[in-house]
Amino acid sequence: MRTPLVIAATLTTLAVAATATYGLTRGDSSALTVGLGEPATLLPGLVDDPAGRLVLSALWTPLTEVDPSGRPAPALAASVTSPDQKTWTIRLRPGWRFHDGTAVTARAVAGTWRAGLAEGWRGATLLTDTLRIRGARPGSAEVPGLRVADERTVEVTLDAPFAELPLALSAPALQPLPESVLSTRDWAGFATHPVGTGPYRLDGAWQRGHGATLRRFTGYAGPRSTADRIDLRVLAPAAQYDGVRGGDLDLATDVPPDRHADVGTAFGARYATWPQGTATYLGFARTDRRFTDPGVRHAVSLAIDRASLAAGPLGHQVSPSTALVPPGVPGARTGACRACQHDEVAARTILAQLGGAPADPIHLWYRPAQSSGVAALADQLGHALHLSVSPRPLHGGTPTDGMVLVEQTVPYPSAYPALIPLVGRDQPEVRRWCADAARRSDPADRLRGYRLAENAALRDLQLVPLWSRHGHAVWSPRVTTVPIDTYGPRLDRLG
Repeated sequence: MRTPLVIAATLTTLAVAATATYGLTRGDSSALTVGLGEPATLLPGLVDDPAGRLVLSALWTPLTEVDPSGRPAPALAASVTSPDQKTWTIRLRPGWRFHDGTAVTARAVAGTWRAGLAEGWRGATLLTDTLRIRGARPGSAEVPGLRVADERTVEVTLDAPFAELPLALSAPALQPLPESVLSTRDWAGFATHPVGTGPYRLDGAWQRGHGATLRRFTGYAGPRSTADRIDLRVLAPAAQYDGVRGGDLDLATDVPPDRHADVGTAFGARYATWPQGTATYLGFARTDRRFTDPGVRHAVSLAIDRASLAAGPLGHQVSPSTALVPPGVPGARTGACRACQHDEVAARTILAQLGGAPADPIHLWYRPAQSSGVAALADQLGHALHLSVSPRPLHGGTPTDGMVLVEQTVPYPSAYPALIPLVGRDQPEVRRWCADAARRSDPADRLRGYRLAENAALRDLQLVPLWSRHGHAVWSPRVTTVPIDTYGPRLDRLG
């Protein structure tokens, strides 16, 4: 029999799981002003951008949190237990309430997950593809493997043992919504004025292009937040940067590319950067026979000068990737991808040994939001490999020829959701390694398995790692501490 996996603790485990804390001197901490980009949405099941995640981390307390070692700790859930990693019991803390005063219940948790499946929210893939809850499928709210046992207990049955369920519960997409929206299904209205479980509540509706005010939630059952009020202002990176320098902002969560070289001089220790868990890869159309041989894919990878792209057209907002698993994920490696080292001579030699470069033009497909750096990447490939590479915008569907940019944000800090959606379906060996690792209760055993899976994926190189995004923040001398975790600055612990 497998050793039961249990996470449970007292309320003190809700202390910040910060990966870094920076500080200077601060006076009044009752009110703060923070600059940020425009969130794409504030509906947890759809949030996938840094600004949205930043706001949600103040409005919601997750079912579990991730501590600095990468392990799950109870938060909204009092305990998450299993005798076999296949049947799980999630027990909620008593006395926890939504910002509208209603109780956080097992029905709210289960109802939110069912709603995500029925509506096809982005986060629903956690239930179907990652956790693989029995009977969970897109478009259906009927989930045999999801049961409300009592007011504070949810029972979950999976198709296969999966030891990472407590870690996955930290994902923003799995946080419960109140009955008020589950009954009305007014998702658009809720996204403008979300009602969460966290240390701050939204004071009025979110105003696109402007922002909103966060106020301390007096009914919060967790640790007291530092500031009474946080004014969130939607501003361009340059305006944020200048706002902190001029004393109009306490914290800027974006740094413009043209100020990157000066940030150390301007702010000294009042500057931080962190990995955002979002990575971009270069994929190949399955039906394009020009890329069938792994050697061709390796040559393409060797031809790319990632460092010059990061410092040039990508404006210091990314780091060159040398592995499939992005930085910020516990156990992520550097240098795992040997073909990610820039070597044009080796790239041309490999192509020559395989019969030479294709003579006909190659399309490089990209989504509109991925346009930065595409032209430079195409030029690099064309120059290094003597190819004709033509960028093409992709507005839907799957390309049937050429290469395509693929972007993914890891929904919770683990190699499993980083690898499986990328290569698991097309590479059975990778899926087997990941599935075997995911059932192991020892995190060290899981990590070893994930690294073997990543090694197998890098040998075949169906996806070429390009770059991973990182965040930037600068703050005024009024600020004492800026804790940084998976989603950026912890707004509830700014001081």
